[in-house]
Amino acid sequence: MEILVRMVNRSDKTDDSKYGDCIAARPDGFPWTQAERTNPAWSLFRSNLTQAEVDALLQPLIDAGSLKLIYRRKLTVDVNGLGLAPNPTSGAIPDIPAEDIRAVTSEKPLP
Repeated sequence: MEILVRMVNRSDKTDDSKYGDCIAARPDGFPWTQAERTNPAWSLFRSNLTQAEVDALLQPLIDAGSLKLIYRRKLTVDVNGLGLAPNPTSGAIPDIPAEDIRAVTSEKPLP
């Protein structure tokens, strides 16, 4: 599975995508756009995470009472902890073992 992750906060709004948010996940060999492959605001990596783990990385955090979006993603991945850099101009997609991603994934604190 190939995963696109945000390398910088998109904005200061809590419900906007943040550093460490997984933006999208696609099967290996997916034809990512030029922007997705080269924009330094994002980075791509390949991993052997299970589908359930990938689904969890893409889940938003929604207030159960009001159904209002709190965070675009409930979980965050410490991409610096993975040694992941912004997209290289070469477009190469690094392989990161699932256990390394699990070790640096955490639930965001409530605002």
